[in-house]
Amino acid sequence: MANYNNYYNSTSTHYISNSGSDENGKYHGGAAGDQTGGEWVLRPWYSRPWSCVLRYEKDARVGQKLAELGCAAALNDKIGYDQHQRDTYWNQLKAAGYDPSKITIACESDCSAGVIANTKAVGNLLGIPALANVNATYTGNMRSGFKAAGFTVLTDAKYTQGCSYLLPGDILLYDAAHTATNITIGSNVRNNGGNSGGNNNGNNGGNINGNPGGDHAGALATPQQPAPAAPSGLGKDEKWKGVVTVNGLNVRKWAGTEHGTCSFSPLNAGNKVSVCDSLKASDGSLWHYIKYNGKYGFVHSKYVAADSAPNSSQPKPANGAPTKKTAYESAKSFSGQLAGTYRATADLNIRTGAGTDKPSMVVIPKGTAVQNYGYYTNVRGVNWLYVQFTYGNVTYTGFGCGTYLRK
Repeated sequence: MANYNNYYNSTSTHYISNSGSDENGKYHGGAAGDQTGGEWVLRPWYSRPWSCVLRYEKDARVGQKLAELGCAAALNDKIGYDQHQRDTYWNQLKAAGYDPSKITIACESDCSAGVIANTKAVGNLLGIPALANVNATYTGNMRSGFKAAGFTVLTDAKYTQGCSYLLPGDILLYDAAHTATNITIGSNVRNNGGNSGGNNNGNNGGNINGNPGGDHAGALATPQQPAPAAPSGLGKDEKWKGVVTVNGLNVRKWAGTEHGTCSFSPLNAGNKVSVCDSLKASDGSLWHYIKYNGKYGFVHSKYVAADSAPNSSQPKPANGAPTKKTAYESAKSFSGQLAGTYRATADLNIRTGAGTDKPSMVVIPKGTAVQNYGYYTNVRGVNWLYVQFTYGNVTYTGFGCGTYLRK
């Protein structure tokens, strides 16, 4: 397998191996393999946020091998993203002798299927049965499954809110939502001769330094670092409309003042933008992923205010074709066992997000058929199914309470 020391020991960019969406910014439906180079990609660390870090402390070879496989998978464009075809990566990985760089047949994975497959591969390569048979299937049971296999669960803020204490092969986990593999040695670990800062009760210091303030044209510039070729795992549909509140707002290629500006930067006060997603930069500041005149980039959240309520609909076409109304929240979990056609057992609100506190898009009559493709969000023990259906010449995509939906 290739040598990835340039990623392990990088001092300019802290890399993680991240699988987040297909070539269309969706969770399924694209072509097999990585069509853009960004479906499974090595990209800068970011806060999803992370609930915990899973680290195998019993054998240092495990972390190194996990990082190696994470690099190899991200750099092989035969490996793409699709939640409906997520197991094809594992099948090809086994056929390639557990070496992702040798996969030559286009296949698909998703965030959890990729990390779990690589962990099983490491178990087989190093002869560790607990890892080869790790009992985990998705992000919702990875914490318990990996802990049972011998991983330590690290929850201290120095591991979850920054990258300076991370080791190659650490698994970043946002329970029931997302996971990724850390690649680069954290700066505090490197500067302390390999000491990762002790156990889970250790000191909370040592996060990457950065400008905690806003980012606009008049702010002090910081050295620019390369951004990923194509942002992965970020929504590209409008969640809400925003308005820029300052003149000269820099639009950057990734979250953080260390990244270069986009071609349409800067924006000025009063410019209207579509806010499609949000994430934290390495310094903990919140950035919005925005769309402006058909182009995408990142702006500091401090300088964008809400211009209107979240957008859950599009104007009705003049030709009378069905209009679309789509929830502004995305589903957090997937289970193929849930996929299928459901009928409402009572008059049912279809909402813009999971939970009774979210606005209703429409009330469908008892007996209405809806389609679910396996996506859902669990709220206080209740599954809210992400469903799609056409009602009254409108195609809706939103959340229905699973208590009132039956196959």
